[in-house]
Amino acid sequence: MSSIVVCYGLLGLALVIAVTFPNLPVGQAIRRLLVEIPAQALPWISPQQMLVVLAMAAICGMAWYMAKGEGVVMVASGLPEGIAWLGMLDLASVLDLTILGVMLGATLRLRIARDAVMAKVRNAWRALPRALIGRMASSRRPRRHRTRLPPRRPSTDADGWACA
Repeated sequence: MSSIVVCYGLLGLALVIAVTFPNLPVGQAIRRLLVEIPAQALPWISPQQMLVVLAMAAICGMAWYMAKGEGVVMVASGLPEGIAWLGMLDLASVLDLTILGVMLGATLRLRIARDAVMAKVRNAWRALPRALIGRMASSRRPRRHRTRLPPRRPSTDADGWACA
């Protein structure tokens, strides 16, 4: 319990120095670390993130209260893993959104490519009968026109034998 009092005492001393001596380099550094940097980060914090932080603080407070003296050790040992878990949750969300964006882009490109291919196939399918008829017509040989033979004259050899 005394270590917590020491931490609160040091934090209070730092805040007193920052407020009392704002022109000293130490006061400026403390003010920058404890006031300005967190204030710049506030617009980036969403209500959902604030709710998660409050829930985690409530869970830590309950564990601290239930375990009495051991609560400090329990919270202190679990805090790094909890922070890493929250960081990985954010990282996983960003990674999922990135993968989703890539997949949507690929789907859109595939849809455009599919539409282009289908348009070419449709055009080729429409032109196929004309192409086949044109090939069949051009592959035929021109027809020979038969010339009529002159009519036969009656033979002078009536009832004779023919030898070849």
